[in-house]
Amino acid sequence: MSPTVQTIELKSGVKVPWLAWGNGSGDARKVPIEAGLAALKAGIRHIDTAQAYKNEEATGEVLTKSASRKIRSLLPLSVLSGGILVEGGKTVPLDQVRPAIQESIKKLGFIPDLFLIHTPFTVDLTDLKKTWQILEEMKAAGELKEIDYKPAVNQLEYHPYLLAHLEPVLAIQEKHGIITESFRTFDSSNSSSHWWTT
Repeated sequence: MSPTVQTIELKSGVKVPWLAWGNGSGDARKVPIEAGLAALKAGIRHIDTAQAYKNEEATGEVLTKSASRKIRSLLPLSVLSGGILVEGGKTVPLDQVRPAIQESIKKLGFIPDLFLIHTPFTVDLTDLKKTWQILEEMKAAGELKEIDYKPAVNQLEYHPYLLAHLEPVLAIQEKHGIITESFRTFDSSNSSSHWWTT
């Protein structure tokens, strides 16, 4: 029997498990099916993948098979990647944002519950607002699930070494009801464990 994982409720009413497994760091990237199954067996119900990890298909396979085995409350997440996270450091051109997201959905085999923009450098900085508008259009058309028409979640590196630098960002997020999702929480190494805070 899996342990109960506490959740955080987004403005939309979606409940997100506060602990997630990033299926793209270290050996998990090389063996996403085994890593994803191990995370689910350990009771983790929020699985994160991304275009940059190059394992959305395998991660989707794990979640699809697991859902058929009656694992409840799965919350899959995927991420639009570009810029510093892809070879050559190229940003995603604005006319490729929608096709890139549609390709992720195709690889996963379903619409993920959350879809994030990996970093502000995924697209050209002048295109961030237009990229968000594309996400809004896809949400309105039923192509994406979780967009609250203003950000519901901001994923950022969050650990004791960065707290002073993050205070202004955290204050803005608190003011607007944006949930903080952290990566590299437990140390500043290349770890992709996630946790959430309000």
